[in-house]
Amino acid sequence: MKLKDKVVIITGASSGIGKALAIEFAQRGVNLVLAARQYVTLCGIAQQLQTDYNIKAIAVQCDVAVEDDCAALVKQTLLTFGKIDVLVNNAGISMRALFKDVDLQVMKNLMDVNFWGTVYCTKHALPAIIKTHGSIVGISSIAGYKGLPGRAGYSASKYAMNGFLMPCGWRTYAQVFISWWPARALPRQISAIPRSIKTAGNKARVLWKKIK
Repeated sequence: MKLKDKVVIITGASSGIGKALAIEFAQRGVNLVLAARQYVTLCGIAQQLQTDYNIKAIAVQCDVAVEDDCAALVKQTLLTFGKIDVLVNNAGISMRALFKDVDLQVMKNLMDVNFWGTVYCTKHALPAIIKTHGSIVGISSIAGYKGLPGRAGYSASKYAMNGFLMPCGWRTYAQVFISWWPARALPRQISAIPRSIKTAGNKARVLWKKIK
């Protein structure tokens, strides 16, 4: 997929992997819709990307755990750009606690953001992405493939996310896993070029896919 002039939505774009992805996409000439709860931070990032890379970027305040926010995110994207080429479901939260000690509301919040946030955004963006023959991306974790001690709620939410995306076609990679869902029903040949992305707290191996 040639990325220049594509329109990409990134949730959880105010920091970490989401912000790093925004920078990488901007360097490739992508127009961006940055979504997160931290609107002021997002506005600063969007302005900086427009200045540095001569692309168009907008900030949309969005809590992916709220379906109406996800619907509004998609609506604002279409009003601004008229299309959606890629949706990156990156927004997520984590937890560390033994299950015997954890408040069940914490586990519910994890599912609301990590799983339902992906479902809501995907559901509302899918009609527009089908029109552009675009793609849907899910940022998962090793915890979504192997349960980790003290991470029961987080692992469960990522297993659920993977289970949602898996029937639609996906590939997985070390450290950070990218689930890539081609919106078209017909199979396409995918070639991969790995690239290291530095984030605030870690390095993520992100897969850039070229769809032939």
